[in-house]
Amino acid sequence: MKGNYAESFWTATLVEDQWSEKALADAISEVLDQLAAHRGFFHQLRSERGKAEFYVGWFFHGRGGGDVFSCGLLARLADLKIDLSLDVYPPA
Repeated sequence: MKGNYAESFWTATLVEDQWSEKALADAISEVLDQLAAHRGFFHQLRSERGKAEFYVGWFFHGRGGGDVFSCGLLARLADLKIDLSLDVYPPA
């Protein structure tokens, strides 16, 4: 729809249903490889008071889990000016 809006958003589902054996940090790293080409866009977005957020809904079914987000991975997110948001759902 045409027009000027105070807010907008874009989402993409990267993995749905059953997760592979790949570590979450590795999956995020692969997506960052693709987003790196758009670094200028993310910097412009932030300079215009916008924000970009890498949102992860992290579900654990019947077992515990976790991962380590290395300082290198976090630095790559910071370089792109993308926030990391984790919403963790432990086993019931």
